[in-house]
Amino acid sequence: MLYPHGESLTDKYVHDLNRVSNIDAYDSVRLYDLWFEDCRGQLSRIAWWLLGKPGFRFTLLRTHLCARQHAQQTARQRLPLRLAVQPPVSGLALVNRPAFENSDAKKSMKYRRLGSTGLRASAVGFGTWQFGGEWGRHFAQPEVDALLRRAKELGINLIDTAECYGDHRSESLIGQAIQKDRSDWIIATKFGHRFHRNFERTDHWSLQEVMEQLEASLQALRTDYIDIYQFHSGSDEVFDQPELWEGLNKQVEAGKLRYLGISIGSNDNLYQTQRATAIGTGVIQVVYNRLDTRPEQRVFPSCREQGLGVLAREPLASGLLTGKYKPGKEFADPDDVRSRHDHAEVQAKLEMVQEIKQREVPEGVDTCVMS
Repeated sequence: MLYPHGESLTDKYVHDLNRVSNIDAYDSVRLYDLWFEDCRGQLSRIAWWLLGKPGFRFTLLRTHLCARQHAQQTARQRLPLRLAVQPPVSGLALVNRPAFENSDAKKSMKYRRLGSTGLRASAVGFGTWQFGGEWGRHFAQPEVDALLRRAKELGINLIDTAECYGDHRSESLIGQAIQKDRSDWIIATKFGHRFHRNFERTDHWSLQEVMEQLEASLQALRTDYIDIYQFHSGSDEVFDQPELWEGLNKQVEAGKLRYLGISIGSNDNLYQTQRATAIGTGVIQVVYNRLDTRPEQRVFPSCREQGLGVLAREPLASGLLTGKYKPGKEFADPDDVRSRHDHAEVQAKLEMVQEIKQREVPEGVDTCVMS
């Protein structure tokens, strides 16, 4: 996460973990070796500390320090900083060492090792549920091509999709868009459902059905392997199928899958999370953002103990944290999934976003940057 260094520096709460689409779980962190560059390109070392607060919230103790000979000029300049995080236990991803970003947007992206998988994923991923048509808009191939091309220019290399974002439609759009540079991308998709029409799906969890879904996903994605294949929000009952996980691990051995993952339906599903390592999975996906921090209580500690990678979905709370929507906003389009959300809950969240914006977001800064 990039923090602007400006003239007015006050203590603020920052929530680095929930801004990105893939995160690493840890209880407390220590920031170390944070540097900034003064306006003549010289380096000055600062000791900045993030003191761990309950629930992964940290107070950034901002200190107005700069190189002696250029103190005045540096204080007026907003300089991007990249943070290096040292987890308290081994097996978790380390952000790249502190560095200074130039005008090349791609070089400002951070990358993290996704748990014990060894995958070096961009800290910001590209979610693609919207390509399936359930967010009030239809996406054509040229639009998807342009979006993923721009994502790559910005340094994003992680795409998350699913078998039921449309009937493999999202996967198909992605496959055509990246067929010429497939090896540059980490593709995470899912299994367990069949899409029939918007908001209507059936469950398919037997080993044979999942193998059929796998072949359909490979064909749609125009690839011969999938980087992360995720159990898609199934119940504990269908999760407990030894033959399913044995069959999937054989596909890993065969090279069709690189790694397995679990996209848990409930943010507090400790049952599935705790069994991840035993069944051969290395990644947990979970809803996590400023408005929903339940995974901090039990899921993240379990991920830390097992060295699992974590993909945070809905990091901007279905768009509510962008700051685009104000209290009273109605999502009336029946093809927009948000029209099916509880109205009172949506309004309560929009009120929370307004409070965050008023309390924490500096003037001129987008709400999503501080989210």
